[in-house]
Amino acid sequence: MFSVYFIQDNVQKEIGLLEDQAQLEGLIRAIEEVCPLENIEGDYFIHKKDLPDYGEIHFHGHKIPLSRFEFPLEDDIYIQGQPLRDLSQEGQGYGDGYLVIENYAIPAGEVQAYIRDREAAYQRVKSALEDRGFQVSRSLQGSEDGEAIVLEKEGCQQWYFAALDPAFVADLPQDEQAFQAMLDDYLQE
Repeated sequence: MFSVYFIQDNVQKEIGLLEDQAQLEGLIRAIEEVCPLENIEGDYFIHKKDLPDYGEIHFHGHKIPLSRFEFPLEDDIYIQGQPLRDLSQEGQGYGDGYLVIENYAIPAGEVQAYIRDREAAYQRVKSALEDRGFQVSRSLQGSEDGEAIVLEKEGCQQWYFAALDPAFVADLPQDEQAFQAMLDDYLQE
């Protein structure tokens, strides 16, 4: 099952539910009959200037109104088909879905390990930098790049050290000498 939406910034318009990928592709073709779509690596979007004043998407006997007036911004409108699990049926563990952790999509089955590793990475960096005389905190949660490690030293303003993103967590050296060298490199930047 897929839940399908039009999304523009914080405006989300639910289109409906579809059974499978083939139906989602059929809906995409039906939308293209009303206005042109752009496809970038499997992500579809509509340029607002291409929306009609009023149009109707015809799909499986349904009429879905579409108007440029329902979207308040000039930004592109994305078409998102979000896979849904049927929780009324017997499960098979984690589904194919993802959780978004600070703007990064993490596969559902890996979220617990990622969060554990992320928190351990933060604590390790925090401890090492505090040993060097810095005040260390977390900030920028919800920003475009996600939460970050922020430093402060007496007499200086706060400054950004590193984003707590998947690459930072994965690339943190386990070897203590390499870890200390990495901290030195980050502090030089």
